[in-house]
Amino acid sequence: MATLRDVAREAGLNVSTVSRVLNNRGYISEEARARVDSAMKKLHYRPNEIARSLRTQNSGLIGVIVPSVSNSYFSELVAGLMKNFDRAGYHTLLFDTDDNCYKFREYLHVCESYHVDAVVLMSNQIKMEDRESLTFPIISFERDRGWADACVRCDNIGGGRKAAQHLIDIGCRRIVNLSWTPTPFLKDDLRAQGFAETARKNHVECRIISVTDGGNDSRTTREATEQALVKNRKADGIFTSSDIIASYVIKSASKLGISIPDDLCLVGFDDVPMAEMLTPSLTTIRQDIPAMTSEVVKLLSGLIAGEKSDKDIIVPVKLIIRGTTAVKR
Repeated sequence: MATLRDVAREAGLNVSTVSRVLNNRGYISEEARARVDSAMKKLHYRPNEIARSLRTQNSGLIGVIVPSVSNSYFSELVAGLMKNFDRAGYHTLLFDTDDNCYKFREYLHVCESYHVDAVVLMSNQIKMEDRESLTFPIISFERDRGWADACVRCDNIGGGRKAAQHLIDIGCRRIVNLSWTPTPFLKDDLRAQGFAETARKNHVECRIISVTDGGNDSRTTREATEQALVKNRKADGIFTSSDIIASYVIKSASKLGISIPDDLCLVGFDDVPMAEMLTPSLTTIRQDIPAMTSEVVKLLSGLIAGEKSDKDIIVPVKLIIRGTTAVKR
């Protein structure tokens, strides 16, 4: 069985440098990381995680709690987090609550029993009574901060403003926002807020409409979206709080004989991989997922090291123009 000395010899580095790479301590060049990684793979070396956790008092585990891994948006967030965690030397424990508040609380305590170093929440909002019983740092990701130690999210208000301004700039004068039914921890209300503010500023007719999140029952969401289109046939521009709702708008518009973008322009939010594959391809607000996940890891590293933080980091968004919007003639 290969030892740390064997890895150091194979990598052409001293043992202390290899140790720093494995424990992610101090400055380490990308070249050194690559050499150590290559040597470990060649020698089939696996660090003794139990011994290391006893020595450092850290488990190297990060809990990630999401509402649904089947949702492409959350899948992309999780993939970004895991990539950054891996580079920082952490391992991920992933929990899917299926939007069940009881599972959410259960998974928090499972994380406690596994002695995780920290938890990233993308599901629900932690309450004061739960927070008081937990010993690890918590970061809220794309959710309200609540009683978490810190928060990372995209500029939801700014995204709503960009969507409204784009629709107005291309000639839309009766615009609608379709958002998920409001909840205490989702950010759709902020997107709607930015959208409505910009519409008022430009003296443009605007309506804010909530549609039901059917969860695993996509038919519920599709029907709610179709009803919203039927009731707003005079609308010439729609902004949806997610690309998923936008996909239902495209499908419902086709069924109702509404042409996109000729009759109705459409802007989504998130820029999930599906957005570019829709027909027509979706104009949307892109979240900078690499930047957001990187900020999460930076905050976690500090919190795990004992630093205090009450940061609420907001990452800028970008308008991506595709086929669902065009200048009105």
